[in-house]
Amino acid sequence: MYRKKVAFIGKFSNLYDEEGKARALESIGVAVERFDELSFNKVTGNDTSTLLSGAPSVVFYTKLRISYAQQLIDECRERNIKTVCWMPDLYFGLQREAEVMARTPMFQADYVLTPDGGNQARFEAFGVNHFLVRQAIDEKSCEYLSKEPKEHDLLFVGTLGAEHGSPRRRLLEHLTEKYKGFHWVGKRGPNEIRNKELTQLISSSKIVIGDCVYSENYWSNRLYEMIGRGGFLLHPHIPGLEKELTSGEHFVSFEYGNMKDLDEKIEKYLEDPKAREEISRKGNAFVKENHTLTDRAVQVMGIIS
Repeated sequence: MYRKKVAFIGKFSNLYDEEGKARALESIGVAVERFDELSFNKVTGNDTSTLLSGAPSVVFYTKLRISYAQQLIDECRERNIKTVCWMPDLYFGLQREAEVMARTPMFQADYVLTPDGGNQARFEAFGVNHFLVRQAIDEKSCEYLSKEPKEHDLLFVGTLGAEHGSPRRRLLEHLTEKYKGFHWVGKRGPNEIRNKELTQLISSSKIVIGDCVYSENYWSNRLYEMIGRGGFLLHPHIPGLEKELTSGEHFVSFEYGNMKDLDEKIEKYLEDPKAREEISRKGNAFVKENHTLTDRAVQVMGIIS
């Protein structure tokens, strides 16, 4: 257990924002004082002065989209308070990589933690003290619901934004045109379905189709969320993924961008409910044992300690 007092600047209304990380830290003995990102340095009592008066040993944040962000970083450094940027996104290879190159306050933290395992050298080249910390699922969201009959043959959960590019568009167009039993959730935004409702949707679908922006040794949180909520997941192979999860045991991979390979896997597993259940149960148990926010909290405190 870690006996530390930390401040956390973020959004805390939902588990899928920073609240999940804050609770995970608390579960291993860390005292967390929460500061709302949206009003930070805009209202009395939720500002840099109040945060520093609490004398935290560490200040956590995600993207530090606050007023006077540079001042906060500078004052923490002057007081020997560690700063930790713990965020969930890929930056290199996308337009937003300019923020890394410019060393915005977000990337000036003493420790920058992201799920990007393929660009360590580039982080170092820009003077960013980067550590690989994958995304994860809240432990209470890890459950297996056995629901029959299945309502959907295929399910995709996710948005289609500029950062996803033509590969995701082609994937979704292919699935929509070829499969009558395809259901896409996320057209209206990332919060279209969350929490228990998402778990129930996954349990009512035979196959969940995964996707992520292609970057070596990086994958999105969809992997842990879909498997952790009991889904049978078909996900494109990304170099490095095999070191964490085993295809054919925890999920099933297909060649990235290869619709023929994807179709063959879909046809095979639509006709094999026994294999789907065995793999999804093993995957659910493995994620619950190894890839929860509590696991990540332990990892993070180990890094900064």
